[in-house]
Amino acid sequence: MSTPSSPWEWTSTIGGTGFCVTFTHGKTPHEVLACYGADPGRAALHTLYESADKYEETSEGTLLRTGPLGRWTFCYEDGVPEGIKTQVLHRLSQGTDTLALFKGGDGLVTFTHFHDGNRAAQFEPGRPHTIDGDDPQHFWQAIQIARQPADNNGRPVLSIHAALHAIGQHIGADFDTSTLNGSMLTALLPDTDRVPRDITTSQPSNGPSRRSLGRAIQADTQ
Repeated sequence: MSTPSSPWEWTSTIGGTGFCVTFTHGKTPHEVLACYGADPGRAALHTLYESADKYEETSEGTLLRTGPLGRWTFCYEDGVPEGIKTQVLHRLSQGTDTLALFKGGDGLVTFTHFHDGNRAAQFEPGRPHTIDGDDPQHFWQAIQIARQPADNNGRPVLSIHAALHAIGQHIGADFDTSTLNGSMLTALLPDTDRVPRDITTSQPSNGPSRRSLGRAIQADTQ
């Protein structure tokens, strides 16, 4: 599961400097962008490489890339994240479910599940003292099982890979490298349109810029 050929090798290349991705059931990509506060009418289809070229010099805001994944819609960002904020997750999950996975530049991994506007689960995989929410046990147990050693050397699966595996099992599709590289609806959310930062939510003080996305793509193709 955590070998170099795994579906989630992008977490150490393209997403190596940190990222946030949400998965929302039953909403369209345009609806998801609106929940983030972006203008869906200004979104356009771009691949990862096209996005890096178009927004490389942009540092004010976060770049949102969204598309369908089975009956769910994902939204990926690699700047200072919007998708882990309570208000955004509340909007996304109205009448449905939203899963959010955050990886900080310092390696911090946080999983969050919102159901119909309320926090059902939030925790850092492998750290039981961080468990919070109305009903966290299902995803906690699923990710714990996925963290079990994957080879004869007894090395545990990386928490970020285990979480992506559990999410993939739940939604019926993997958010893999080919998905991330593909063409998807892309919009820049300006800093002026962001919701206030959560006091209780762990976030990086400075996220990667579009420049770091370009460097990561170059590294991934070498």
